[in-house]
Amino acid sequence: MGVPDILYGALTASLEEVGSAIAAATGLEFELRESSYVGVYLCALGDELEIVTQPTPDDDPMEDDFAGYAVLVYVTVRDLRDLTDLPVGGDVLRRLRYVLEPSLQRSE
Repeated sequence: MGVPDILYGALTASLEEVGSAIAAATGLEFELRESSYVGVYLCALGDELEIVTQPTPDDDPMEDDFAGYAVLVYVTVRDLRDLTDLPVGGDVLRRLRYVLEPSLQRSE
């Protein structure tokens, strides 16, 4: 089975609103982190679910194709419910990308 590479976005919601909504819907606990490249962001399941804002501290979009989205959610974990249309503040999450990457482990 492959590993998903999923990107969700919210046009107007805040980082906190998206994190709270996903936590309530999934039961996940988020950790607040900060990096010089991304700025302040939330992560869960190690780094398999990350919530970031745009633009970066250098005023660049994280995703050029989706620069109009205020918050992006990167998911690379199996068995997480679909977050499409999850209410977040006065907005909803939209699935922007879904790619199923082949598993790196070979079955014998």
